[in-house]
Amino acid sequence: SSGINAEWPLRPGVAKQLPDLRIVIDHIAKPHLSQSTTPTEEWKQDMKAAAALPNVYCKISGLVTEVDPVNNSTRWDMSTFREHVHFVLDVFGADRCMVGSDWPVLRLTGACYKSVNELHKSLVGHLSQDEQSRVLGGTAEQFYQLKAVC
Repeated sequence: SSGINAEWPLRPGVAKQLPDLRIVIDHIAKPHLSQSTTPTEEWKQDMKAAAALPNVYCKISGLVTEVDPVNNSTRWDMSTFREHVHFVLDVFGADRCMVGSDWPVLRLTGACYKSVNELHKSLVGHLSQDEQSRVLGGTAEQFYQLKAVC
């Protein structure tokens, strides 16, 4: 199972019937990163189906806690997440992807906010400056209707 399947069959209908309702798929749908760093075809198809709906967004968050959710002892680096994150960036685009820190839960893994923030910056480093700005904050500001204070 891709992680998205348990709930996703309910969302396409809602997303289609209520096109003004914006929906966020949290934690890139919790792919099984503890089993493989390569996205499954099922997960990719589910994410493509979600991305086909313009009111569905994807949050790049909760990654480090999925690598070893039981023991939190498996080491990770950018390559652990690259394929999954680049895939969601490709199918959703920078206008519908946003990062989330997963703080303070990420502390269960021994990671700190700074290291996860640097991870996010590295994972979007291949994008243009404008796209990076959107994924690292602008999309969330727009989605949640936040006003930048700094």
